[in-house]
Amino acid sequence: MSSVGTFAAAFAEQFGSNWAQLAGRWHDLGKYRPRFQHYIRQASGFEADAHIKGEVGGKAPHSTAGAMLAMERFGNAGRVLAYIIAGHHAGLADWFGGLEVRLASTDSRAELAESLESNPPAALLDTGDFKPDLRTIPGGKNGFALWVRMLFSALVDADGIVAPWYGYLS
Repeated sequence: MSSVGTFAAAFAEQFGSNWAQLAGRWHDLGKYRPRFQHYIRQASGFEADAHIKGEVGGKAPHSTAGAMLAMERFGNAGRVLAYIIAGHHAGLADWFGGLEVRLASTDSRAELAESLESNPPAALLDTGDFKPDLRTIPGGKNGFALWVRMLFSALVDADGIVAPWYGYLS
C-alpha cells in the first residue's frame, strides 16, 4: 500500500503530493480487516472452505475504512481524502444522500474499527507533518472541483499500476 502512496504522490507532485500520498496509503486500509482477508483467501483459492456470513455477492468492502479515518483525523478537510479514497473503485460519489450516508452507517464504522483492531503497520497510519489546508489548493475555491478530480485520478492511476504488481512492489 505504501507503493500506491508513492506513485500517487509522484503523479500529484504539481498540485498536492502530500494529499495524494496519504490517500494512497489509506485507500485499502479495510483490507486489513479479517472479513476482507477471509474473502481474498477464498477468492484466490487459498481457503476453499471459507464462508463469509452476510456477504452479498461475495464481496468484502474495503475502501470505507480509510475514508472514515480521514474524516476522524482531519474533520471537514478530511472530506477531500474521504471522497477520493471511498471512490477509488466506484467513482466519486455525491456527498448528500451518497457518501455522507455511507460514512454514517454502522457497517462503515465497523469496517474502520475492525481494520484498526487488526494492527496495520504504524507507518501506514502515521500522518507525519501533514496538515490539510484547503485555503492553499491550486485555483482557490474556483479550482476546488478540478483539484479533487486530479487527486482522485492520481490515486486511481497509482492503484492501477501497483495493484497487478503488488506482491513485487510492496
